[in-house]
Amino acid sequence: MTNIPKINKENFQPKPLVIRTWDLFRSIRIIRAIRLIFFAFLFFSFFSFVKSAEAATYYVSTSGSDANSCSVAQNINTPKRTIAGGLVCLSGGDTLVINDSGTYAEGIDCSILNCPNGNASASTIIRGANSSTRPTLIPPSSTFGIRFYDDSYITLQDVKIDANNVVSAAIISTGTIGSQHITIRNVEIYNIAADDTGAITSNYGSGYLS
Repeated sequence: MTNIPKINKENFQPKPLVIRTWDLFRSIRIIRAIRLIFFAFLFFSFFSFVKSAEAATYYVSTSGSDANSCSVAQNINTPKRTIAGGLVCLSGGDTLVINDSGTYAEGIDCSILNCPNGNASASTIIRGANSSTRPTLIPPSSTFGIRFYDDSYITLQDVKIDANNVVSAAIISTGTIGSQHITIRNVEIYNIAADDTGAITSNYGSGYLS
């Protein structure tokens, strides 16, 4: 028969109720803190994933190829060849980087090409890779060099525009309802003809052109 040890009642001193209640309360607080940290981690991981999924950067270079897929063109070493080819890849809030100081014999007509609208927190950006050695766009003979058409929250920056072939404005913001929140930053325009409308023109109710 197994001997069951007897509890020495004289030495057995249960914790007071206040201490036991405090221990339970402290355990609950620890569990809640762990749960809070866990859910905060899930939230920020999800937020980071969504942000990375929403915004992407694509590259264009005179040494690139438009045969490269949009996925491949997210690598600076395997860019698209033309600006038009790069624009095809964009979704709202994405960035297209023109990755050298070369010359591009093309303009940007957003009434034809893909120029997706951004939003107040994330503009769609078309820019040169370097603010000092900017790429040059030489639009073919047309009434404009770059046309924004009913677009919004698009930024054009760090490029040069040779307007020698342009018979109207080098940059025009227009449309049936007008373009809004178009930002032009560090853009040099030259060779503007004396009878041209001007370097930058906004009409048809376009607003917030800066």
